[in-house]
Amino acid sequence: MEFTGDGFFSFDNEKELNETLQHLLRTEPDQHATNEFTGENIFFLTRDMDKEEYFTFPEELDDRKEFEDTYLNFFKEVDFDKLAAGRFEWKDDEELVFTDEMIHKVFEMMKSIEERTGLVVLAVGHLDQLENYVHVHFLIYNFEEVEEGTA
Repeated sequence: MEFTGDGFFSFDNEKELNETLQHLLRTEPDQHATNEFTGENIFFLTRDMDKEEYFTFPEELDDRKEFEDTYLNFFKEVDFDKLAAGRFEWKDDEELVFTDEMIHKVFEMMKSIEERTGLVVLAVGHLDQLENYVHVHFLIYNFEEVEEGTA
């Protein structure tokens, strides 16, 4: 089985980018996506993808807000139209945790994304939305949309 998705979407404005970041990190003001499983979500480390390192989300909102601040500072340094996000699902209703196979495939995807699409600046896995499949989000930099039918 593989992760599947619809590719990447760019942002229309900075507000949309910030709202996406809040969703990814579970720091939305109303905390509608935060629940008892949020601490099981995963940050995939992007520095050395061959090591396949990751850690689970901090359970405390203030700790996740620190991560948000780091990315917001990065966003100030780059044009929002060079950033894009993608969501990819593991379409298996029976899997409610990230398995070793999934973790490995996420890192393989990140390597492929960096070869073809853009630099992965944030990769998170969500499993706290039990009504959805286990899924991973990527935030990438230096995104250039390729028109259909071109290489």
